[in-house]
Amino acid sequence: MTKNRVVNWAMNNGALVGLIALCIALFIATPYFLTVANLLNIGIQAATVAILAFGMTFVIVTAGIDLSVGSVAALGAMVSAYMFSTAGLPGWLTLLIGLIVGALAGAICGMATAWGKIPSFIATLAMMSIARGLTLVISQGSPIETAPAVNAFGGDIAGFPVPIIMMVIAGLMCWFILEHTVLGRSMYAIGGNLEAARLSGLPVKRIQIAVFALSGFFAAWAGMVMAGRLESAQPQA
Repeated sequence: MTKNRVVNWAMNNGALVGLIALCIALFIATPYFLTVANLLNIGIQAATVAILAFGMTFVIVTAGIDLSVGSVAALGAMVSAYMFSTAGLPGWLTLLIGLIVGALAGAICGMATAWGKIPSFIATLAMMSIARGLTLVISQGSPIETAPAVNAFGGDIAGFPVPIIMMVIAGLMCWFILEHTVLGRSMYAIGGNLEAARLSGLPVKRIQIAVFALSGFFAAWAGMVMAGRLESAQPQA
């Protein structure tokens, strides 16, 4: 019985099994792979991509796609840096503005998909170009210094890297929303059958907008982590 459970688990988690096998192979190849320093370094490098992925999970669950996350991440960080270095706003406020910009960019994609009936592939492809262009216009092609509040995202707490902490928090938020909220269960319903979800009384359009807004928020969050590591917002996504 236990053997069958293990086999079923492995069949349903092929990517995780592959990752474990790869880690074992690398550990055999070099004893330095599974050291604390190396694992922390891997965690730091993966944090930005992981946070982006957590945000995209919401969109994918609803059978959509979001191509704009990289550009939205750069735009959120750039707007935050611009508000700090040029407008002179407090660091915590620029951080909040950057996150809001990301959420708004995502919400616009959601509106285009829900109200404009534009496929998410096309809507987010357009937003990718818009966000990338705005980032270049705001920055004039040069990096801009970020606020200390943003730089803290790239630091450490008691010797433990903040990017990894941010990654864990983002992952827990994603899990909680999907598994323990009405919004999360509604995402699964829409992804399974949009028309059936609509006929069941779910506010499909509002949920789609919320889903893309969440993706944009997580993208901006990832941008803040990357900017914090570099202590500057970069003009290229």
